[in-house]
Amino acid sequence: MSMLMRQMNARAINETSPVKPVRPAVKMRQVRKALFTGSTPLREVIHAPYFKPFGRLLFPTTWPIPRQATLSDLRAFLPWYSEIRTKTSIEVLTALYGDAKSGETIFYPIYTEAEQAEMPAKRDTGLFFFRSRAPKRHRTAVCSAGGGFVYVGAIHDSFPHALALSRRGYDAFALIYRPGAKTACEDLARALAFLFAHEQELGISMEGYSLWGGSAGARMSAWLSDYGTGAFGERARLAAPGGRRAAVHGPQ
Repeated sequence: MSMLMRQMNARAINETSPVKPVRPAVKMRQVRKALFTGSTPLREVIHAPYFKPFGRLLFPTTWPIPRQATLSDLRAFLPWYSEIRTKTSIEVLTALYGDAKSGETIFYPIYTEAEQAEMPAKRDTGLFFFRSRAPKRHRTAVCSAGGGFVYVGAIHDSFPHALALSRRGYDAFALIYRPGAKTACEDLARALAFLFAHEQELGISMEGYSLWGGSAGARMSAWLSDYGTGAFGERARLAAPGGRRAAVHGPQ
């Protein structure tokens, strides 16, 4: 990437301060107990009050979701994966919804509005935040799902991991990235730059952070660990991860 592009990206990340979380578009009188079952339509989840306006990013955005598709039908939208458990998906969605309902910010864009306007595909990126639930906080973990660089299977391959990590004391983030090996790595590099830039506002520590990934997400984590964020357009001085957990499988 050219020096000019690196300088432009460096300026862009600086423009994200203060952090601008995406808050659910809901009024207090709309508050009600969230309830998801296997028969809950995916579109109902997407448009649930506390998931607006980022609900569509809970599921793969590569292809349209039919109106009749339910949580029990997720397998059809997650090719190459097995062991897709509706119960786990419901657990993850319920946890996220509960956090949002209680007033916590669960989603953060990683690109500025100007960047998203210039390249609309960047609107389909961001970080879902699973806050630590342990009495003693540990370090930050960033999880990237697989999907063959064709789609992002976060509902199955990063959300459950991030939730489990949060229950073990990690502040865990699940990245939603643009499909494609290069763009995916650029988005992970930007996500790390965003987290470093907003440690205090997010209440996290990036010291000794770790990268987690499965399949395509594992490759992303490995590449960022080996080559650093500077190789993908972000500031080269960002610290390397203190740990990496990766599992590569499938056709990727």
